[in-house]
Amino acid sequence: MLTDIVTLCGVGIELEQQFGFVRVGLLYLISGLGGSLVSALFIQSRVTVGASGALAGLAGGSISKTFIEYWTLHLPMVVI
Repeated sequence: MLTDIVTLCGVGIELEQQFGFVRVGLLYLISGLGGSLVSALFIQSRVTVGASGALAGLAGGSISKTFIEYWTLHLPMVVI
């Protein structure tokens, strides 16, 4: 639980400052629902709950942002 809080504060605040509350909230909600759906499909013998899927979605969004910034800023422009 402490790991979830630290991850949410570290990654969530950074993304929210750059992309806004609505976009990050939608990413969190869709990731959480997707994580719960996948968990329900693969672990049918018991019920699981938690925010791990949503936090993984935020981490994925942060990694995607980093790759896009790197490719945009560090690759030479090709003029056609």
